[in-house]
Amino acid sequence: MEYTYQFINGEYSVVEIDENTEWGRFILESDRLEHNQDNREHYRCWPLFSTNERKIELADYAEPYDLMLKKAREESFNAFFEELECGLTETQRRRLDMREEGLGLREIARTEGKRLMAIQDSLEQVGKKQVALRKKFPR
Repeated sequence: MEYTYQFINGEYSVVEIDENTEWGRFILESDRLEHNQDNREHYRCWPLFSTNERKIELADYAEPYDLMLKKAREESFNAFFEELECGLTETQRRRLDMREEGLGLREIARTEGKRLMAIQDSLEQVGKKQVALRKKFPR
C-alpha cells in the first residue's frame, strides 16, 4: 500500500507500506486516530469567516451537564434574592430599588427627606444581610 506523507513545508512524499507488518498496522492505526480526532475538533470549531447565525447556533450549544448546572445556579440565585427580599424592611427595599436605578445617596436622602447618614446606614444594613445570606447560599 502506498502512503502519502505531507510535511509542514507543503512537500509530499510517497512511501510503500506493508499492511501486514507491525509497523504498517501502527501507521494505519495512528492515521485513523488522528483523522478521528480532527473530525471531533472540526465538530466543535467553526471558521472565522462563517456566518454569525452559525456562530450563535454553535455558541448556544451546551452539554446536558452544563444546562443542569446553569439551572441549579439560577435557582440558587433566585432563592438568594427571594430570601433577601423577605428579610428587608419596606424602607430598605425602597432605598435599594432607588440605588439600583442609579440614584446616589444624596439624591435618595433628598427624595426621602432624611439625613445622608440615615440612608448610608440603611444600605449598609442591606449589605450585611447580603453577606450573611451568601454564607447560606454559596456560589
